Amino acid sequence: MKRVLHWFRRDLRISDNTSLHYACNQSDEIIPVYILSTWRRKHRWTGPNRQAFLCGCLESLAQNLQRIGGRLILRSGTPVKELIQLAQETGAEAIYFNQNYSPYDVEVENQLRQAANGAGIETLAFKDTVILAPNEVLNQGGLPFRAFTPYAKAWHQRKKTEPLPKVEKMKTPGEFVSESIPTLEHWGWQPEAKILRPGEQPAEDRLGTFLKEAVFQYASMRNELSWPGTSRLSQDLRFGTISPREVYAACQKVAAKCTGLKQTGVSAFVNELVWREFFFQILWHFPNVLDEDFNKQFSNVRWDTDSTKLKRWCEGTTGFPIVDAGMRELNATGYMHNRARMIVAMFLTKDLHIHWREGEKYFMQKLVDGDIGALTSWQAIFDTANLQAGQRILITGASGGVGSMAVQLAKAKGAFVIATASGKNEEFVRNLGADEFVDYTREKFEERARDVDAVFDTIGGDTLERCFATLRRGGCLVTIVAPPSNEKAEKLGIRASMIGVQPNGQQLREINRLIAAGKLKTHIATVLPLSEVRKAHQLSESGRTRAKIILHPDESSEGSSAAR
Repeated sequence: MKRVLHWFRRDLRISDNTSLHYACNQSDEIIPVYILSTWRRKHRWTGPNRQAFLCGCLESLAQNLQRIGGRLILRSGTPVKELIQLAQETGAEAIYFNQNYSPYDVEVENQLRQAANGAGIETLAFKDTVILAPNEVLNQGGLPFRAFTPYAKAWHQRKKTEPLPKVEKMKTPGEFVSESIPTLEHWGWQPEAKILRPGEQPAEDRLGTFLKEAVFQYASMRNELSWPGTSRLSQDLRFGTISPREVYAACQKVAAKCTGLKQTGVSAFVNELVWREFFFQILWHFPNVLDEDFNKQFSNVRWDTDSTKLKRWCEGTTGFPIVDAGMRELNATGYMHNRARMIVAMFLTKDLHIHWREGEKYFMQKLVDGDIGALTSWQAIFDTANLQAGQRILITGASGGVGSMAVQLAKAKGAFVIATASGKNEEFVRNLGADEFVDYTREKFEERARDVDAVFDTIGGDTLERCFATLRRGGCLVTIVAPPSNEKAEKLGIRASMIGVQPNGQQLREINRLIAAGKLKTHIATVLPLSEVRKAHQLSESGRTRAKIILHPDESSEGSSAAR
């Protein structure tokens, strides 16, 4: 072909851009175009933070295209109308674009195909915003997965394509009219928060920095809100200034050079990419989730409509420090730590009893990385062991902060508890209620504990692997450390999953009831000032502490508290 349009949307880069790559290889001249929306001031799905990042991304993209001989054309209006008009104006024979998966995008793409066909213009769509398309990961019956664990197993088994090379040169005719790079004034807004630097190079820099060190601790530290070690790539993936294939390939290279806990950290981060793809396939196969509850049993919940409660949640003035810290971070930076997102979401729905749609709307209007494909995370479904009275459970690390509580809760449930710890902690663990004790320094727990109904692992690593041998067929393994092997679980006929803590008012009230009844006791190993959070983490990671490590605010930490 002599001349084609490439329609930029969620792919604002020249590296590993599938549509742009093939457009350049299959034509003499390229018309790179971005269509700006024309709404003003209010929009359900976005806000000034995200649009400010978009402006920066477009400026960066325009500069990158200019360096290789191209020129970004900007038009405002309805995408289909503007694209057809520009194609006719420039004499383009085809419109190339990368496929998106939201119901809105699917509808626009279908309208474009129909209009282009009527105008005698070819359209070509490519897979680019995901590593594996929604219809590439299906169950044995050819149906989409509704649960993450089996989806992730199938995802990992599929072959992945390598990233495409950066486009090095192109030719764009210079005679066609383009609008200027927009500012927030285009949508009638003013800057609201201090956001990260947008563009392709900053995204690559963030990935490189993360993979040098922080990724190796990701499995154990990603839920620590005080740890500045997350990738901070979410907005880059949202706008496509870096591709998921580039991130995945870089992770695979790093993983190939390391072992043990470092490799576990890389795997845990890759799992976040899989979650992203899982939500996109949910959106593709079940588009009604944008308007209906994914789990129908919650369709008739009677939500609280108190606007004062919602306002306090939005402003970060609920009086619950961890919730307020998360919301104030969002309002100040357009970003919130992933664990904080889960906490504030659960607080809004399960404690304030306010409809999740209110939280969804506020998130989308404030988050730089707000992504319609991730909205299903507001309705996430969690697996549990569903332990029943009379069943047998193995708990590893029973003298630790989490393990010691697990022993007591399992006993309160009426279960038979087998607990592991070092010999010096035997009396402590038995006093918690353990029916059987295994000194892991002297004997292998898998030789003592056989055919148990459930395992709760707090150790990970080799201990987690050995836990599989203790379960009966149909049993359940739950760990809080690292994702267990789904392949191994399936072969043994058991369920295995990794969980994270979720705030739940009803469960907290039940725990308070058990404490009041004397069935649950809290045990403290040591109390440290908040300024010694690193020491606390080192003690926790050592595996030699008994019960909980408590951090309390001190004078040195008051000035930096995110909740203030």
